[in-house]
Amino acid sequence: MKLKLLTIILLIISFSIYSQISDQRAKSELMSSPSFYTDIVNYADKDLNKTRVDIFIKVPLNKIQFVKEGETFHGGYIATVSFYDESKSTLLQEAIWSEKVEIKNYDESLSSSNYNLSIKSFSAKAGNYLINITIEDKDSKKQYSIEKLFIVKNIDTRLGISDLVLLSKSENAADKMIPLVTGIISSKSTVLRTYCELYSDTTRDIKLNIKIVEKNGNVISDNKVKRNVVNGSNRVTFLIDSLNLATGAYLLTVSILDESSGARCVAKKDFITRSPGLPNAVKDIEKAIEQMVYIATPSEMDSLRDEKSAEKRVEKFKEFWKKKDPSLATEENEVMNEYFRRVEFANKNFSHYLEGWKTDMGMVLIILGEPSNVERHPFEIDSKPYEVWEYYDLNKKLVFIDNTGFGDYRLLTPLTGDMTRFR
Repeated sequence: MKLKLLTIILLIISFSIYSQISDQRAKSELMSSPSFYTDIVNYADKDLNKTRVDIFIKVPLNKIQFVKEGETFHGGYIATVSFYDESKSTLLQEAIWSEKVEIKNYDESLSSSNYNLSIKSFSAKAGNYLINITIEDKDSKKQYSIEKLFIVKNIDTRLGISDLVLLSKSENAADKMIPLVTGIISSKSTVLRTYCELYSDTTRDIKLNIKIVEKNGNVISDNKVKRNVVNGSNRVTFLIDSLNLATGAYLLTVSILDESSGARCVAKKDFITRSPGLPNAVKDIEKAIEQMVYIATPSEMDSLRDEKSAEKRVEKFKEFWKKKDPSLATEENEVMNEYFRRVEFANKNFSHYLEGWKTDMGMVLIILGEPSNVERHPFEIDSKPYEVWEYYDLNKKLVFIDNTGFGDYRLLTPLTGDMTRFR
């Protein structure tokens, strides 16, 4: 009996230690900035019982390790795309391939605006899937992954439309299109370019209704055009011009109507606009202003909130962060990027009935950054679940207790003095 009890205790201790190590590793990986971007698109397939799924992968060159060979620099990575069922219990199909990248000047690898773009096509039956996309740098062996729940649609080729693809610039031939994989356009851009495929079982005239709608439902742009489509697949590139979009989230919808039969279909695409100089994590300027509570004074917050002009509000926002920029000679504002990177991490990992950045864990993470060490104690016999965060450089140990048992960890001792300011 004593031996059995000892074995159980050792198992609990081992599990606790493993949980602490794996949790710390996960936090370290998640705290890193986005390593690559991806977009997944449904098209009609030659096999009418399936759908073609195209996966675009955009890898910034500053995430690839380059080695000089002769007069040029060489780098590369291995990409893996895995299709699982929705529960991730069964691997359904997988593709693995290598990407080689060559640059003439090493400075090209230092900017996130330079990238390598690849595409892979799959055939799948309509349904819900979990898609894992992983890249592994060939030289450093670092791995980065993105997992997405994705719905493979059943596209009706009698009258149908593919998913929408935003384009970074206009091309005459659809096969030369450059997709805007990030889904982010500059708020200074006056044109939105989009590609899609229209399907028909006969030659006919159709009406296209192209709308851009704000997150609050306000219609920004509403265009109606007539188009003739032929039997089969019709590649279509269209643009919406004279745009004046404030920083924020939008929905693009393209509806098709065949007046003779009354048949309808629709495709939708979310995108965001961002003022140049803002980090990718800032998708809503009003929300970003509220998230500055840990770094801005009440009067600074009120000044930003009270600005009526959306454009001037963004400029004031950037002016606030410009004063905190440690390196004015560079395009990047490291302090602003780091702050909203922490906000994004908090939202992804600490949200429950409160948004992650509003929780105690989110607050501490945003103010102090990633802890040096995390001890998790989720299954203590004589106490409620708790975590201990240690900051070696600050000589601080912070304890969070989950009093409810629902993951609502509260800070045991409040932060005081200078500890309440982002550093």
